[in-house]
Amino acid sequence: QTEVLANLMYDWMFRGGGDSGRGSVLAFCIMIGVIPILVWNLYRHRQEQKNEI
Repeated sequence: QTEVLANLMYDWMFRGGGDSGRGSVLAFCIMIGVIPILVWNLYRHRQEQKNEI
């Protein structure tokens, strides 16, 4: 059986998984993993906007 991290976090925090602390840590890890991708996409978007003008 496979689990998506976001679903696992939701189960632990809200569906009676019993451990909101582990769910919070998992949410934090997901956030840390997504922030570099967000920054990179913003940088690329700004570069594309600059090149269009």
